[in-house]
Amino acid sequence: MRKQMGLFPDPPDRPGAYHRDAIDTEVAAAHSIDVNRLERVVLDALIAHPAGLTAQEISVVTGVYLYSAAPRLPALRDKGLVVDSGLRKMGVRGRYCAIWQAAEHKRD
Repeated sequence: MRKQMGLFPDPPDRPGAYHRDAIDTEVAAAHSIDVNRLERVVLDALIAHPAGLTAQEISVVTGVYLYSAAPRLPALRDKGLVVDSGLRKMGVRGRYCAIWQAAEHKRD
């Protein structure tokens, strides 16, 4: 019997991102990140909040560090799983932030 592939392969199929000129500690940290698990956590948060969330709100709701959660959004968008709703709201630093939604909840 063949195992069915999910949206998030296990084990992770790629490490977290790191700079071209990264030192060994940055590379090691990137390889320690379970990108697929983070993507699943971010997507689950957006599914649970149909009106959408900013990256900051995703971080608060999930407990995932902002700079670990935010990079998952473009990756999930590229997979067709999340969308930028086109709506904006003021973030904690006084700048407008995109409100992201699970693609299944996209408001037209």
